[in-house]
Parts: sequence; C-alpha cells; structure tokens
Amino acid sequence: MARSGRPEWMIVEDLKQLKLKNRLDSLEAERMKMDKKADYRNMERRIQLERVEAEMEERIAKEKTDAEMAAKKREQEEKLAAEMTRLSQEELRELKLRQQLRESSDELKSLEAKLRAAYVSKELAAQIAEKRAAAVQQKFEEQKYKEAMEAERKYLEQEAHKQYQESLTSKIQYRIELQDQIIQAYKKQQEA
Repeated sequence: MARSGRPEWMIVEDLKQLKLKNRLDSLEAERMKMDKKADYRNMERRIQLERVEAEMEERIAKEKTDAEMAAKKREQEEKLAAEMTRLSQEELRELKLRQQLRESSDELKSLEAKLRAAYVSKELAAQIAEKRAAAVQQKFEEQKYKEAMEAERKYLEQEAHKQYQESLTSKIQYRIELQDQIIQAYKKQQEA
C-alpha cells in the first residue's frame, strides 16, 4: 500500500488514465490542427474561385463598356462627318451665291470696298488705342516704381536715424554710468 493510504493498483490505474487522457488531448489537438488546415485550404480555394469569378466579371464588364464606348464613338464620328458634309455643302452654296452677287452688282462691290476700308481703319484705331494704353500703363508703372523707391529711401533714412539715436543714447547712458562709477569709487576712497 502507498503512503497516501490509496492502494498501489489505484495509483497505477490513475496514472494509466492520466496518460490516456494526455494522449487523447494530444490527438484531439492534432485533429483540430488538421481540421484548421483543411478549413484554411478550403477557404483558400473558395477565395481563389471568387477571385477568378470577380476577374472574369470585371473583364466581361470592361469588354461591354469598351464595346459601348466604341459604338458611341463611331456614332459621334458618323454624326460629325454628316454635319461637316452638310456644312460644307451649305458653305459652298453660300460662296457661290456671294460670288454671283458680287459679279452682278456694282453696288455690292462698292460696299465691299468700303467695308474693307472700314476694317482697316478700325484695325488702325485699335492699334493706336493699344499703343496709348501701353504708354499710360508704362507711365503708371514708372510712377509706382518711383513712389516705391522714395518710400524705401525714407524708410532706410528713418532706420538709419533711429539707429543713430539709439547708439547716441547708449553712449550717453554708458558715460553716465561710467561717471557714476568714478564718483562712487572716489567717495569710497575718501571714506577710507
């Protein structure tokens, strides 16, 4: 019999049960690891499948969008070409009509000459006005520059005067302090 008062065979049985329990716990832990690995692999496969499906859907959507954009672009180009053709035809008809009118009307020729002269005169007037405006602007800028330079000169002059006054005040204060020290030293010497 063991010291604890329990029979030895009970202790042996307890140890066997403890070993079995530890072994069972170890096996359970191992199985849980395997289950986790299997779950992880399943999850990876599912994620991969979802990724492939998403990429396929994205590619299909992009192809659809590209096709729609290409169709819209073709439609716009066709509309633009048709509009340009229509405008060209209208412009050609208008040019022909103008030419016929010019050739058949002396009055229109005279008006055209006057109109050209008016355009030239207007352009000259605009050039003159532009030059005058540029001259006024230049004078204005020169005046601003002069005023700025004058303000800078006054500022520098004031600063120089201020520094001179401060220096002068400092020197006077120093002399006063020096005289005071001399007087104090003299008084101490007299007292001694």
